[in-house]
Amino acid sequence: LAAAAEQALSNSNPDLALALALQSVEIDNPPPLAHRALADVTYGPGTRYLLEGHDAFISVVAYSPDGETMLSAGGDGSLCLWDAEDGSMIRCESAHEGVVTGAVYLENGEQYLTVSEDGTMRRWATESGELLQQYDFESAGLEFQIDEEGNAALVRSADGEVLLSSASANSGTLERYSFAGGFEGGLLSVAVDEEHGRVLTGVAGGLILLWDLDTGQVIREYDAHTDDTVSVDFSPDGRLFASASDDETAMVWEVEKDQPLAVLEGHRSRLLTVRFSPDGLALATGSWDTTAILWDMRTFEEIRKFEGHTGGVTHIEFLPEKQAILTSSWDNSLRLWNIVTGAVLREFNGHTGGVNALAISPDRSVAIS
Repeated sequence: LAAAAEQALSNSNPDLALALALQSVEIDNPPPLAHRALADVTYGPGTRYLLEGHDAFISVVAYSPDGETMLSAGGDGSLCLWDAEDGSMIRCESAHEGVVTGAVYLENGEQYLTVSEDGTMRRWATESGELLQQYDFESAGLEFQIDEEGNAALVRSADGEVLLSSASANSGTLERYSFAGGFEGGLLSVAVDEEHGRVLTGVAGGLILLWDLDTGQVIREYDAHTDDTVSVDFSPDGRLFASASDDETAMVWEVEKDQPLAVLEGHRSRLLTVRFSPDGLALATGSWDTTAILWDMRTFEEIRKFEGHTGGVTHIEFLPEKQAILTSSWDNSLRLWNIVTGAVLREFNGHTGGVNALAISPDRSVAIS
């Protein structure tokens, strides 16, 4: 099995190599060759570090704004802080008594927020790990979302309270609001427009809400999709936003209007993510149908479909300096694609489960998944 794993890796078949390598170490007293084969596959092309420290699934990862540290948190209630330069663990400790459902750095990375199903949200000092502040909710089961850039947080508890934190604007000072009506469904997605002071949320049932970042008041409601709105994103200039839904469509909207500019149809299953390009001229969507699609924001036509994953496409990052996009998937892998040709530039393998979270370093050179 170990020899077969090495042969599969040399034949550019990392998925088969990983499966064989894992089988080779599951037997009693596996030989040294089996361990070597697993190491070779795990640290295959594109993999820089394997970060181990959690005892359960990892639900969230984040890069600090200065790119010096990384956070990971998950199902065992722990939070680990890593050195981004060499991948070494700085500390790994219990942060909550329940599943950590979200974590985000604040401002310049000196503090970070965590939220958990234990009914609390906590603010921590990055360097020391000291707990600086705790917010308790009357009920557990918090819903937590951060925007795709990782620079803001929106939390809603089952009792209707909402904590809104803008990492750059409020520097870790959280505002607590109670919203009346219009927010009955679960919180599924969020996007933040810091420049114009607005927050966009997608909720269960297809509704989209636009909030004032300072007052917490609902500015506008969009009766959007026929099923859950699972992802939203503002265009770089804040004039447009896009939404993706379980109804298998994406929509493009002008913020100030109640009807969509375009309905984008091309996927064969429910969508998982939507993302504007940095120049706002293109939009990318990912779906359970295992594909990503690039759309032209001038014509709203499909530019290119990226096919190759064998599981749903969970996250998309644009890398314009490489003329590429990076996708993560439930097929346990990440792929780097050429935007112009649609060719796969590189595959990143090593996970043994679906990729739940993806974050990019500030210089866009390294990803953590």
